Amino acid sequence: MRDTDIFEKALALPAPWKVTACSFSAEVRRLDLAVDFPAGSQFLCPTCGKSCPVHDTTQKTYRHLDFFEHKAYITARVPRVSCGQHGVLQIEVPWSRPGSGFSYVFEVLILFLAPAMAMKHVVQFVGENDTLLWRMVHHHVKDGRSRADHSTVRRMAFDETAGRLGHDYVTVSVDLDDKRVLFAVPGKGKACIKAAADDLRKHGGNPKAITTAACDMSAVFTAGIEKYLPKAMLTYD
Repeated sequence: MRDTDIFEKALALPAPWKVTACSFSAEVRRLDLAVDFPAGSQFLCPTCGKSCPVHDTTQKTYRHLDFFEHKAYITARVPRVSCGQHGVLQIEVPWSRPGSGFSYVFEVLILFLAPAMAMKHVVQFVGENDTLLWRMVHHHVKDGRSRADHSTVRRMAFDETAGRLGHDYVTVSVDLDDKRVLFAVPGKGKACIKAAADDLRKHGGNPKAITTAACDMSAVFTAGIEKYLPKAMLTYD
């Protein structure tokens, strides 16, 4: 079996994508995989799903999982298709989300590491630009929160923590039953409770359905809970 066949199977590329070449440099600790498609191939229109001819291509490179501690990259001619109904449109490649610059599995690695490590350590571990990694994390956090369902939340707790040395506080609200973070907002005042109640409502929850709220003995937290979670029984932790 050829080396290109091995990598093609490892990447699980669907037709018509093929690994056409690979090169390895021990000196720079890098593996490069060239991915392409045969002439005359057609791809689905991103809007209507109709099979369409290629209009043009742009070469793009994506960071992939390391290969035995060597950085690995996928470089491909990414086509735009010409759809008779929707015009010229960029297709999505099967190994990466649009605009990412990383493969899906590389993003999974970062999302696995990020909750357990400071980002500066993640950057050192994978050898990537911190701005690009933060952009990736922010994308997935925003996407995940957009789909969050808080309609079943009935018991909440609030606590503030210092974001860094000094008095740069962050207030965190959690779901006591499902043991999950619901919302975080800068500050530690009454307005933070209002922001948490507003966010709860945006995700299908009902502030008036909250039966229990726990917090420390903060006068501003107490006032906020009494006003914005009016049915909640207050418990001081």
